[in-house]
Amino acid sequence: MGYIGNKPTAVPLTSADIQDGVITAADLGANSVDSSELVDNSVTLAKMAGLARGKLIYGDASGDPAALDVGGADEVLTHDGTDFDWAAAGGFDVSSITGATELATIPDNTDELVLSDGGTLKRIDYSNLVPFGSLGGSFYQGIQSDLTNSTWNKITLDTTVYNRGLTFGSSTITIPAGGDGDYFLSAYVSFHSYTYAGIANASMAIYLNGAIFNNGCVALVNGNTQSASDEYNSRQYQLEWSGVLKELNATDTLELYVNVIMDGSVASGNRQAEYNSITLFRINDN
Repeated sequence: MGYIGNKPTAVPLTSADIQDGVITAADLGANSVDSSELVDNSVTLAKMAGLARGKLIYGDASGDPAALDVGGADEVLTHDGTDFDWAAAGGFDVSSITGATELATIPDNTDELVLSDGGTLKRIDYSNLVPFGSLGGSFYQGIQSDLTNSTWNKITLDTTVYNRGLTFGSSTITIPAGGDGDYFLSAYVSFHSYTYAGIANASMAIYLNGAIFNNGCVALVNGNTQSASDEYNSRQYQLEWSGVLKELNATDTLELYVNVIMDGSVASGNRQAEYNSITLFRINDN
């Protein structure tokens, strides 16, 4: 086609130039259409060709736009690192738990369990599912030698058998914040002397806040084999106390003390307390 006079100046197309998705010769004038003839953001959804309900436009293997077929009911859109596709929704059941997440021991108090509340998943701390916050512990010592004769000796508990929420250090058990309540406690000590008939009497006590007696809380037991003040009739002696310590409060401390009177012939290194232990757990809150 020839022109008389100057070639018409190119005019960019707008959405108004496009009717029902068809570009006519009158719209084009004397120009072919390339990206320079289209005003940015001028092609609206209404000007695009129709697409079946549920289909998606994506880039295919050739880098061209393509329509992804409609997926099935309850399927989810997936991606394999290259292309999109539809797949069955993944589920969860007990078999999904691997050995790495197996619950092999009792949970810590702050471990969370997932529960279904009418179909809504919720988290809850383990301590809220067990009586009184599952507070408790057991502390042990094998042998403590060189007990000072006829005085109160603090037992240096050096092994934690288990501890659930209590504060423990330097052989002192401390009730934690939120741990107020009544506690069942059991304590055991076995006194031993390598000298026959070396022990006269022995005592064991639970010190509360550094004292035997405090706020009416008493845990004290005595043993005596003497019929006269100069008799030492035992080589071994065991004491045990079990009972309830009422109304303990946060920051209260508990310690195990012993007092033994032995014959002066017993060398200091042979004055021993063996298999010493304390076990306690909360039985009520207040």
